[in-house]
Amino acid sequence: MSETLNSELALVFSLDERLFALPLSNVVQVLRAVEVTPLPQAPAVICGVVNVRGEVIPVVNLRQRLGLPEKALALGDQLLVAQGRRRRLGLLVDGSVGVSECRAPDFMPIEALIPGTSCLAGILKSAQGMILVHDLDALLSLDEADTLNEAMSDV
Repeated sequence: MSETLNSELALVFSLDERLFALPLSNVVQVLRAVEVTPLPQAPAVICGVVNVRGEVIPVVNLRQRLGLPEKALALGDQLLVAQGRRRRLGLLVDGSVGVSECRAPDFMPIEALIPGTSCLAGILKSAQGMILVHDLDALLSLDEADTLNEAMSDV
């Protein structure tokens, strides 16, 4: 979410029966999940790559990053393709729930609640409950991003 948040839209998605969101400005598309091809030498949080219309996109294992239990790919799972400042990433999610408006009074930056939380931008209060909003650019550490760049150079 932007520092001067007045009102922004976010795509709400579910993962392990919990709600998360990503600013809609980061979302490129939502697709039916497909089998992910392992990527040798990639950081542990990258479960592999997918080919989306000729573009090879690394896929982040959000379950691992968030400490959620692993599960096999299911028929209803989706792949959320998102663009950060540095790269495009795929996120495997259980499903997209919809778009929610993030207004300043309903959004609490994560640093105000839990200092040092790296991959979250904040918490959104909504009619659906509390939604954790991801910071796409903080999803990978600098070391993970460097390792991913090296692994992707061979693709």
